[in-house]
Amino acid sequence: MYTVIGKRASSILYSWLTSNQIQREVIIPANICESVPATYLKAGCSISFCDIDHAFCLPWDVLLALAKEKENIIIHFNHAYGFLTEKQRLMLYGLKQEYPGIIIVEDCCLCIPELKYSSLCEDLDMVLFSTGNTKVADIGFGGYGYIHEKWSYKTAEEVFRQKDKDAFEVHVKESHIKENQKANMDIFFSHWLDCDSDCDLENYFALVQSQLQKVLLHKQKLNNIYAKIPGSLSNEYNTWRYNVFLENADYCKQVLFANGLYCSNHYMSLCNGYWSNDVTPYCNYVYKHILNLFNDFCYTEEQAIKTEEILSKIAVGISKEQLWRQ
Repeated sequence: MYTVIGKRASSILYSWLTSNQIQREVIIPANICESVPATYLKAGCSISFCDIDHAFCLPWDVLLALAKEKENIIIHFNHAYGFLTEKQRLMLYGLKQEYPGIIIVEDCCLCIPELKYSSLCEDLDMVLFSTGNTKVADIGFGGYGYIHEKWSYKTAEEVFRQKDKDAFEVHVKESHIKENQKANMDIFFSHWLDCDSDCDLENYFALVQSQLQKVLLHKQKLNNIYAKIPGSLSNEYNTWRYNVFLENADYCKQVLFANGLYCSNHYMSLCNGYWSNDVTPYCNYVYKHILNLFNDFCYTEEQAIKTEEILSKIAVGISKEQLWRQ
């Protein structure tokens, strides 16, 4: 495999797709950032959304059935909450071995950046990381990918317009507030994607490594504070942000904001009439019941202490296992 860097992870994905004229059906989890399906659509691919499983990822039984039924597909496997295990890697490796005609893109954009690719990734087509805004090692820009040698890569000569990017972000925010708003595909097909990059490989990874060392210490400190909150997910799900599963998530969010604090919901499903009319019950349930608590440098230790004090008094936690009985 070889390494490429870009202004953002989406620009790397787009450049790779266009460099190799890849235009296939893509299987994507429904609760993912809009930039992912928008990138595939801009490159000429078609999108099929899928609900998630008990690990908050694409269900393995569904992936196996799809790979067996139609081998000429792309599987975009997103590691939700940055949760990445050797077992997942082995299963992706096995899937590629059994069905070599499929393309597997491993999306690690919410994971801790791996500064050297794993040997288990060597047969995958692309492994993608992000170091942009809100990611684990946030240096303010950038992404990188490990690409299999059989694929070529050339930075796409894509027109970029700041007004289109602004319209993209406004439309996404509005869609997350207004229920059942239909996606405006003119916006997602516009010139919102900036593919230019002037950072060299050595300097880029030096920045990432330096930021990573600092932020992981900060995250551990805040995670230790949050650990008492009811509904906390297990540690492996709490690197990107600290996640709590709550029966009264909306109420808890309102109370935090009223006290000058903040949190967020996880990615909303792109189905249910938004991008697709498909219904995704598990994505919908997770979106309504999980809160992301910030554990990066946008949140201080004092804010985390206050957040824990409030939520420990009012939060009604539910276990991850309860989700699959809904």
